[in-house]
Amino acid sequence: MTNENMKINYVGWPPFVNTTEYNGNIITLNEKTDVFTFFDDDQSNYIRSLWGKNIAELDEGAKLVIEQLLLNGTLIKCNAPSDALGIDCKVTNGIADPRWAIMGQDIKFKSFRPLYWYKALNYLNSAYREKRANNIHGLLNTLRTKQWRAKKINEKKLHLIAENTCLAMKFVLKDVQCLEFSYAVAKIAFEESIKCEFKIGVQTYPFISHAWIEGASGVVMDRASLNDEVSTIVSIGGARC
Repeated sequence: MTNENMKINYVGWPPFVNTTEYNGNIITLNEKTDVFTFFDDDQSNYIRSLWGKNIAELDEGAKLVIEQLLLNGTLIKCNAPSDALGIDCKVTNGIADPRWAIMGQDIKFKSFRPLYWYKALNYLNSAYREKRANNIHGLLNTLRTKQWRAKKINEKKLHLIAENTCLAMKFVLKDVQCLEFSYAVAKIAFEESIKCEFKIGVQTYPFISHAWIEGASGVVMDRASLNDEVSTIVSIGGARC
């Protein structure tokens, strides 16, 4: 390690890498490559042991490990210690059934709103294209550009948006999954200045990655217990903030 490199003596996660823990083990999601990385018990504990420490004060073995993590893009150099891994260390129960099904699909025609339906159809298709192009980072960033607008709680409108997104799904000639659905609902809600939170959660053994929407009263048209079943690795917006 050169003297120039030693001026930046700490490490942290890259800005496009999201982190969480699933029952004590660290998980990262690289948005640019759409790749999850799972660290086992020993690896997770080793990273914790290095975190926040000055690289110059570590032994040669630890420096080599950090250099490797820097080279493969897992970590970046920082000029100050990062927060304690930026990870919520909670125990999760896991989802036994990985199949996705939208809850509450008994949608009546009186819920139909042409503008919401048209927007949902457009955003479902664009989300599908971006996912196919492996541009998850760009897709999520389009939501982040909207999240700071002044927002109001309006659960009735939020559910109307979700219901019209369900209606739009019937006209999409593709296999719409949770990511596309949640993206469309969040994007319309943000544009309407309605508070909601777009989330992606993850679990291991079996591996499941799932996206959903939360409003002020909880999960919208999905499993109410999701926050206790998977670990949140991406959160955009916020219903309770």
